[in-house]
Amino acid sequence: MLFTVGVSGVAGSGKDTFAKLLGDSFVKQSPSTKIFFDSFAGTLRAIVKPLLDYIIGIDVYTQDRELKRIVRPALVGVAESLRISTQGRYFWKQIEDKYSNLSSEDGILIISDLRFKEYEFDELDFIKKNGVSVHILRRIEQGDQAVCTNFGGKKYLEPANEKERFNEPILLKNADFVIDCGDGECYSANTLEQVNLICNCILEKFNVASKSLK
Repeated sequence: MLFTVGVSGVAGSGKDTFAKLLGDSFVKQSPSTKIFFDSFAGTLRAIVKPLLDYIIGIDVYTQDRELKRIVRPALVGVAESLRISTQGRYFWKQIEDKYSNLSSEDGILIISDLRFKEYEFDELDFIKKNGVSVHILRRIEQGDQAVCTNFGGKKYLEPANEKERFNEPILLKNADFVIDCGDGECYSANTLEQVNLICNCILEKFNVASKSLK
């Protein structure tokens, strides 16, 4: 299995954006390292897409934050059924099978939607088995949003539902790295510096993992 980097954070925190930023930084710091992008929800979206296309006409792959809010309940409902029936194994097993012929020597896989640690061996455990997790904290300026949560004297985007409310503190506590980013600051010098430092540390771990296989 590839060396894996899981990106976690509440809905709207910018997981997809930071997955891309991490990938760009890896390429700049280690051009010879192959970078793969994927998501646990890739299979889920393929399952739900025909239904949403037919009923409400919204593309399940939309990047619009408001449209994401509308389709999220359908995704959450189907995902919960698949997770319950497999004790949390369904989505990480899809990823494992997809990349089963590759090892840590072959590159780094970035998973942009690490969300769960509820079962004995869940998505977080899958990531940690051969990789690291990066958690995104999206800071909200006072008054910008009514829904936010206090953490360390600052205000951050709050979990979108009860599932996120349960998993968020677990994912944060077990994260190898945390990116603290203000709203609209994804490409600021401070944020990019955080990303580059984290990528440097991850590359060191990746190189150690790769050498251990030789």
